Amino acid sequence: MEKEIKIKQTIFDYLAVADGERIHSQMIKWMFSLDSPLDDIQKSKILKALFKLNSDTTYSGFNAITELDFIDIVITINMLLKFNMI
Repeated sequence: MEKEIKIKQTIFDYLAVADGERIHSQMIKWMFSLDSPLDDIQKSKILKALFKLNSDTTYSGFNAITELDFIDIVITINMLLKFNMI
């Protein structure tokens, strides 16, 4: 019976993961920023696909913030709510 050898992760392993997460967060931030080449329709489709939202709404006023109060990324939108008055 062979002994299983466990290799401990070093600080460099943890930093590599953190660096990868930061790159992903920055990419998402750019996609939803005002500088993105994507329009509101494309951004809305991405957001709805990510969160499995069933809506015909096209959101607007996208912005994204990284590293806010220990949250990796926050995506903000302007949303107009419509109510039917009876």
